[in-house]
Amino acid sequence: VSAADPANEGISLGENSRYALTEALPAEPNTVEAWVYIPKTLATDRVGELLGNYGYNNDDYSCIDYGIFKKRNPRIYWKDPDETLHDHVFTKVTLPMGQWCHLTLVRDLAAGYIRFYLNGALMQSIAIESSEGTVCTEGMVIGGDMRAGNTASFKGRIRSLAVYADVRTQEEIRADMK
Repeated sequence: VSAADPANEGISLGENSRYALTEALPAEPNTVEAWVYIPKTLATDRVGELLGNYGYNNDDYSCIDYGIFKKRNPRIYWKDPDETLHDHVFTKVTLPMGQWCHLTLVRDLAAGYIRFYLNGALMQSIAIESSEGTVCTEGMVIGGDMRAGNTASFKGRIRSLAVYADVRTQEEIRADMK
């Protein structure tokens, strides 16, 4: 990791580029971890998607999206098999700008919660009523989704991204971070 200019580490994806997986993941993603950098010069408060497939085959909310929504709040949304949309924003968390951060979004359907960790610390837990998962039959996009023009592209930089089917514990998240 270069210390000369941390704002230029990792990758930046934009409207004209996306890293798309052509096949569906073998299991639905329940934990997403990433090292991200949100620039101080960001012109919008909506940073974009870390991993998602909104708009795949022109279908709204095709499977699941993990991203940074308005006011730099982390967000998870998914559509379950009966077409019910679950949209959850971590409103008690505003991500910092101008520094690298380790983000972890965890969805535990069996226990009935979603959680957000920043640099290994639990920042917010939200109770959910649904135990319904998703049926991910399409590919996913890293740093965006399938909207025309990749308008939800991640407006910062991503140094690494890990996706897990299992529900990671805080100890695992801290170990992954290090």
